[in-house]
Amino acid sequence: MRAAVGTLTGLFLGLLTVFAGLSGENGIFLGMLMYLLTYYLARFTVSAQIPPKEARKIVTTGLGSFIMLVLFIWILVNTLFTGGVK
Repeated sequence: MRAAVGTLTGLFLGLLTVFAGLSGENGIFLGMLMYLLTYYLARFTVSAQIPPKEARKIVTTGLGSFIMLVLFIWILVNTLFTGGVK
């Protein structure tokens, strides 16, 4: 779930950067908001199946892949649309 949301977030941020001039700070903030959204989505949909002792896994599962996919897709879209030069 977080990998798919990370990919979509990176695409969204890349398009906002190219067409709306989104700054890096605002993009990072929006990325963090999307991660928090996936946290609450997972917490309310999957948490009933996870024992309370392992509830911390909801926060950390998929964190690395989410961050890397957001950054990779964001940079890729920005590079493809601008040609690497601003």
